[in-house]
Amino acid sequence: MKIFQKKAKIAVVCIHGFGLRGPKEFTNLLSPLEKAGYKVFTPKLFDLDNPNDIEWGNWIFNAEKVINNIQNDYDEIILIGFSMGGIIASYLANKAKVSKIILLACAYDYLNIDNVIDYIFKRNKAQAIPQAFKDCFRELVDNTKSSVERIKIPCLLLHCSEDEVINISSSYKLMKKIPAKDKMLITFSGGQHRLLDDESCKDYVIDDILYFIKKSHE
Repeated sequence: MKIFQKKAKIAVVCIHGFGLRGPKEFTNLLSPLEKAGYKVFTPKLFDLDNPNDIEWGNWIFNAEKVINNIQNDYDEIILIGFSMGGIIASYLANKAKVSKIILLACAYDYLNIDNVIDYIFKRNKAQAIPQAFKDCFRELVDNTKSSVERIKIPCLLLHCSEDEVINISSSYKLMKKIPAKDKMLITFSGGQHRLLDDESCKDYVIDDILYFIKKSHE
């Protein structure tokens, strides 16, 4: 007699980076994830229109509360973190039911905050980011980056060779720091920081993400 195993109910929580786009960083990823049968959550971490929203602990909490709210409704939770969001995802990797983590151009080693800010200004000249938010970004990364050393769940890192914001060396350092036995770094030649928007690699990035999520559920 053939025994049918109930398909796991999986949620994907996408945690955005520092900047003006917020959850829109994941626009190109949402449809492929949903078509694959996953419920996707994209929490907004901070509000640039609120000058008092400069407590980095609150930015993390805004991602954490989504995980807390859904963990009873899903068998597994996958975390995807982009840039600063990768550090937050690493911090939350040991939450209940979090089974995998995907780090996109993770800001483990941002080298110089001015690189990040200059990049954002060049692409969004109409709106400046207050200094207090920049300081909050710096404090968040500096205070929580050591969390990568506690990641034990399967981990996928994706990074582009021509990343103009977070040097690809950041992900090479991460590979040495993360203790998980199941970990992989995939690099893309010529792509830049927003790898989910980069025409040269975005389709490959999305395919790699989907494969990594699916491979243990088939």
